[in-house]
Amino acid sequence: MAETFRSVFRQRKVEKIYCVSIKVWSCSCDYLICIDDKNLNILSDDIIGTYDIEIPLLEPGDKFYLHDINEVVTIKERMRASDGTIIYYCTDKFIETENTKESYEKCQLQKEKFDELKAEINSLKKQIRKVEFEFGLYKDSYKYKHRWFNFKLDKENNYGYR
Repeated sequence: MAETFRSVFRQRKVEKIYCVSIKVWSCSCDYLICIDDKNLNILSDDIIGTYDIEIPLLEPGDKFYLHDINEVVTIKERMRASDGTIIYYCTDKFIETENTKESYEKCQLQKEKFDELKAEINSLKKQIRKVEFEFGLYKDSYKYKHRWFNFKLDKENNYGYR
């Protein structure tokens, strides 16, 4: 029979706060409204279950079904305590609050501003391409206008040289 260890599962409840993340690619940029992972507001850190689990131990990234609470959790981190128990930290559970709604509305406003700026940038890029095209036409048609070897035709005798 395999050896069993007392295992404690812990999960933090975190307030869901939205932020705008801008992704810049080679020539364009785009935005995402995502959950802010840097400024976590932890509401609670609870023990969600205590079980006797056989070896092999669960690794970070493994999914595990907790039968008592009918929930599948993903292991974020594993740690051994001084009394021999193994503590599994599960991925955070996000809770919606009033701050969640406010942050989402702020992100929507930022998204609208970003869309306006992006449309303005696209119109300016079109103007730049138009000017570059016109400059290319000018350059091709007057390539040798100001060069020293640009001889003018003699209009009187049409020899081609002065």
